[in-house]
Amino acid sequence: SINNISRDCPSSLITINQGPQIILDGMNLIINYSEISSFGELVVFDIAGKILLKSKLSGAFEADISHFLRGLYVCQIHLDGKVFNKKIIIL
Repeated sequence: SINNISRDCPSSLITINQGPQIILDGMNLIINYSEISSFGELVVFDIAGKILLKSKLSGAFEADISHFLRGLYVCQIHLDGKVFNKKIIIL
């Protein structure tokens, strides 16, 4: 059952999904995370590793990325010594 799985898993595995939520809504990049500290930072890279967007995070965040070309990008969020990555595709 689900209860047995949760009980048998180390706590570090259970917290994997507790990172920031990164959403691509049309041409807006939205970051939702209730525990973003003043030390959070968002960095968006293209597939060549070029930094296209870099911003400090404090609570909810939204950025217009309509100037990005079609392609694959990596969103990287640095929070309290942890790094969260998510790939986004703009069609």
